[in-house]
Amino acid sequence: MTQLERLCDEMIDRKMVANKKEFAQKFNITYGNLARYLNGQLKTTIDAENYFNYKNAGVNIDWLLTGEGEMFRQEGVLQEAPQQIPLLRQSVSCGPGQQWEDGDAIESYIDITGFVPALRTAKVYAFPVHGMSMIGAGISSGDIVLLDGTQREGLDDDIYVFAWNGSVYCKLLKFDSFSRKVQIYSVHSSELEKAELLKSLDADDPQLAENFHIFGKVLAWIHENRLMSR
Repeated sequence: MTQLERLCDEMIDRKMVANKKEFAQKFNITYGNLARYLNGQLKTTIDAENYFNYKNAGVNIDWLLTGEGEMFRQEGVLQEAPQQIPLLRQSVSCGPGQQWEDGDAIESYIDITGFVPALRTAKVYAFPVHGMSMIGAGISSGDIVLLDGTQREGLDDDIYVFAWNGSVYCKLLKFDSFSRKVQIYSVHSSELEKAELLKSLDADDPQLAENFHIFGKVLAWIHENRLMSR
């Protein structure tokens, strides 16, 4: 039995909803897909809209996603507030490249709740993405990537937002400590071994510090109003 099925049965027993159809409406699930969500054929996802539906019903999001803790939050316990993330004006390229604008120029703020653990402690910024060169990683044109702007030593191979020669990109970076290379890849296929090498940079090149700067690792992204993560 899935967590969502347990929640549905419990809410019907408590008369919080009359039936499964009302349950689906309450949590923004199409009735046609409800059975597939309940039996686990579709993975339970939380987006910016239905998060507040679960929250207002007192559902413990951690329990819903992990099975840990209580099904419902105790009365009187403060709900976790949405995290205000600055949406910068810069359009990050997942394609031909966009010129970097002032990183402090905030266009607006978006509310992302803390149910993605990595977002709770990170210094998070949001960027709109244009281009399809990261489609294999699940990032499409029009998505908004959320990146951790915290500066850290010892970077792992991952998807990053970075500036190179005056343009800003969202690409897969690999760091070869043996050859002292930073490799930039596009990901058109879900098979990462088929990632396309675009450029190999020499980490010991004194001009690299001037022309190459990593703004942060991509933690998640918003796709069609759903928060996605790897």
